[in-house]
Amino acid sequence: MGAVSVSVDAILSSKSPQIGELSGRCYTTRIRFMSSRAPLSLYVAFVALGAVAACSAAADSKSKKEPVIPGDEYWSFDDDVDPDPLVPDEVNDDSGAFTVSSRPKEGGIDVVDAGTDASAPTACKTPVGPGDLAIVELTISSRSGSGDFGEWFEVKNTRDCISDVGGLVVSSPRGTLTDSFTVPIGTMLQPGETFVGGNSTDATKNNSLPGLVFSFEKADVLKNDGDTITIVSGSTTVDSITYPKFGTSLAIGVSLEFPADCPPATNRGDWARWSVSGSTFSTGQKGTPNAPNADVTCF
Repeated sequence: MGAVSVSVDAILSSKSPQIGELSGRCYTTRIRFMSSRAPLSLYVAFVALGAVAACSAAADSKSKKEPVIPGDEYWSFDDDVDPDPLVPDEVNDDSGAFTVSSRPKEGGIDVVDAGTDASAPTACKTPVGPGDLAIVELTISSRSGSGDFGEWFEVKNTRDCISDVGGLVVSSPRGTLTDSFTVPIGTMLQPGETFVGGNSTDATKNNSLPGLVFSFEKADVLKNDGDTITIVSGSTTVDSITYPKFGTSLAIGVSLEFPADCPPATNRGDWARWSVSGSTFSTGQKGTPNAPNADVTCF
């Protein structure tokens, strides 16, 4: 039997239907040759360069094809085979959480010299009503774990007159019960002035919150997975806001602010407009309690 030499390049460039395309597929086929002396069957197994690893890894997703030569068989990859779905080994605690924004104001906080106002504000002629106060900042977690007395929120007087806010009741639900406090009688807010509602009036517990602070005197009032804060005057709801679960996008000890430069009519219920604070007011605590939310900007 004579020796037969076959060029691989010749095989690869062959137009014969017996030679399939190699791109993306691995198979073994049979090529028959006739010598001048006697019939000779030559079996040539060839594998496309770069496909060896792919063939091995994808062995489980092969499918059988029709033979090119009767009696022969080859296997190739079926592009339509879907991989087995991955099964998560843990639950994502941020599932369904709203991702907060960060929009620090360029140049930092504006400092404006107001000068002398010839027309000093006067007392409002009507009691506070819907829209006269607005919750514009909140810290829902000042530390990890339970027993958090450092949670707080900020309430702003949106009127251009001095508002009497004494007697207002601020509340937040806790299961079937309600946590609440009453603003002391005689409390007045200048136009744009604020007060803070928190879990404690003790500076050693509330991270030294500045200015007017009124308290539930209970820990863990603001829930991390979403909650509602409501301010009422008698049977009238002055303001109410419901925040969603923020997950890990809102870091511990960082407040979420409604920017001071947002127009008054802007929808505070659109949480994409709120921004995390970049100002530090106490060790490990960021926010602007009882100060303008001027370190962030509206959009």
